[in-house]
Amino acid sequence: MRLATAILILSLLGVCAPPGGAATLDKFRLLTFDQPPYIHVDANGLPQGAAVEMVREIFSRMHVAPEMRVYPLARAQALFAHGDAAGIFIMKRNPARQALYAFSDQPLFTQEVVLFVRKDSMIGYTGDLRVLSGRSIGLLRGASYGEVFDAAVAGGMFSRLEYVAQDEWNFRKLMAGRIDAVICGRQAGMAMLAKLGGSASVLVAGRPLELTGSYLMFRKGMVSDDFLRRLNRVMAAMRRDGTAGRIRSKYGVQ
Repeated sequence: MRLATAILILSLLGVCAPPGGAATLDKFRLLTFDQPPYIHVDANGLPQGAAVEMVREIFSRMHVAPEMRVYPLARAQALFAHGDAAGIFIMKRNPARQALYAFSDQPLFTQEVVLFVRKDSMIGYTGDLRVLSGRSIGLLRGASYGEVFDAAVAGGMFSRLEYVAQDEWNFRKLMAGRIDAVICGRQAGMAMLAKLGGSASVLVAGRPLELTGSYLMFRKGMVSDDFLRRLNRVMAAMRRDGTAGRIRSKYGVQ
């Protein structure tokens, strides 16, 4: 009887049972990854940050109380692909992901993907990625950096890519002179440098590589079309009433 009631409630909310069965019907789980100022875990082990506040407000208006879990990005993606959660945020949208998953119509945030280098570096970016050929570049394992850079990686333009599980490790290596550059979202990179005391020794080299959107991404078999329509209506309402803008301003993000 309790299972039937849970199924009825989630059906009304537009949430579908996972392909593997009904064991997780009492939870609407979302995965995310540590990336201040968008997501971080506080002293009590609870997720906080701009993206967390935005997502909580969206789901509160939908009368859904999601369970959020924070992991390193690559692990969060693996768990999501395995079906351990209905959704994951904040994710870049690209053709490969769109073929498999459903996305919110609009991004939660937009991010400038930029190149961080030491202040004594001669590297400058003016639009030609070949300036990075032969350089050691720090990247986050599992991350997408926009269609242009991702295509350059797939095409073998760079020979010295160093992948890590946390952006912090790459910024520490950059500050120590062990790699030449780190590619990261501007706000996330600035927040990390402030945390590490590296703001005076590292700068952004030139123009952004790309302006990308960061979205909510869902497993198609675990949310219904009606759920996605309601989600998109709520997000549009939050833009109109100024809530989304206030959250972005609070954290200094776009």
